[in-house]
Amino acid sequence: MLAFQEALMQAIELWDKTPVSILDQQAVQTHALLLALGKYITPAALFWFRWSAMSTIVLGAILAYMNGYLLEAYTLDAIEGFSDLKNILIGTGMWLGTIMWFNVWFIIWPNQQKALNINNAYASLPADQKAKAARTAGQASRINTMLSIPMLFCMVAATHIFTG
Repeated sequence: MLAFQEALMQAIELWDKTPVSILDQQAVQTHALLLALGKYITPAALFWFRWSAMSTIVLGAILAYMNGYLLEAYTLDAIEGFSDLKNILIGTGMWLGTIMWFNVWFIIWPNQQKALNINNAYASLPADQKAKAARTAGQASRINTMLSIPMLFCMVAATHIFTG
């Protein structure tokens, strides 16, 4: 956080010391904001996004195991002959969650690293490849958003439809 504050203070000092027009001042502010987003804010947000996906899948698997339905749910109750709709619903939700976890770790994160040049690992990557990586990450993020609706429905339905 200290590096971010220093970069922001340097941009503000530059802005204050330079006699420029209002449009130029706005350009300096915009540039400082984009630098802050790309170098500090977005990587931190992506860190929490990745690890919240990991903790969700691990804790969900532990919870399913502790409640005795991990294998039945992940096989969509195939081992029992597809007879229990509750296991099929919670299993569908678990598979959707697994797909979302995979998207975060193996599609969104690597492509965001390329698009934003996180940790300066992709400094020599051409702009068209960075744009392609950004598009891919954006599409996977949208897919995750769309998958969250049926995932939530399946998990809620499995726990509430069959209570009585």
